Amino acid sequence: MKKIMLLAVTLLMVFALAACNLPIGQTGNNESAVQTQVALNVALTQVAGTITALVPADTQTPQPTVEIPPTLTPTITLTLEPSFTATLAGVWLTLQENTNCRIGQGEPFNIVTTVKEGNMVEAVARNPNNDYFYIKNPNSASGFCWMWGRFATLTGNITSLPVFTPMPTPTQATPTPAADFDVSFNGMTTCGGDYAVTVKISNVGTLTWQSIRIVLKDRTTDTTREHTADVFKAYSGCDAGVSQDDLTPGESGLVTTVPGYFNYNLNGHDLKITVTLYSKNGLSGTSVSKSFNVTP
Repeated sequence: MKKIMLLAVTLLMVFALAACNLPIGQTGNNESAVQTQVALNVALTQVAGTITALVPADTQTPQPTVEIPPTLTPTITLTLEPSFTATLAGVWLTLQENTNCRIGQGEPFNIVTTVKEGNMVEAVARNPNNDYFYIKNPNSASGFCWMWGRFATLTGNITSLPVFTPMPTPTQATPTPAADFDVSFNGMTTCGGDYAVTVKISNVGTLTWQSIRIVLKDRTTDTTREHTADVFKAYSGCDAGVSQDDLTPGESGLVTTVPGYFNYNLNGHDLKITVTLYSKNGLSGTSVSKSFNVTP
């Protein structure tokens, strides 16, 4: 390309110099000069057209095209650190349900506290059977108590715990039977001019009654009579009724004061009746007394 342009410029310069050297003022040669000038112009025009065709319109040096790669969005991959589960030292019990903690092993012992479901407690000792654990009381800074391990999940090596010999089971005191009875006036009976009082007795306690004593005081005449027996017997006139050897809990019976009768009519008299029952024959053992007033 550079060679072609150089040739075209050279030709232009040659034609231009030739035109400049044409003779001026020679009329005989005017026509020839004119023709020469025309030919020169034509040649110059052709050369210029050739140059125009050969030289691109935009003679600027093309700049290299730089392709910019698309922006890449980096993908960040997070590597999780391994998780570590803390291991508690010692032996621990996790409660699966509410569990009582007692001063000893088992229900005979008093409850110290109740540990709620889901809580963890630390064991410091065990019993020989490995079913009860001596734990730190979670509700007391310095307290300890025994807990049954049935409702707990165990964590740790129980063989590392010392063995505590169970304390003796407290002796259950045998409850003293409740001694009680109800008594009421049941009427009066007579036999051959003798008058006696009949009372109804109901055993409302847990102790069996074996013997009875009845004190009758006629406060109208200031006269006292006494009836004692190891049986509970009633009379209807001169005829003896049912006789009971004792009165067990829940049992009732009638007792007529024979002996202990009066030899006069008691109707309209103010009587004070005191009944005492005994847990053994011969008016011995546990006794209970009750009194009431009545006017037949």
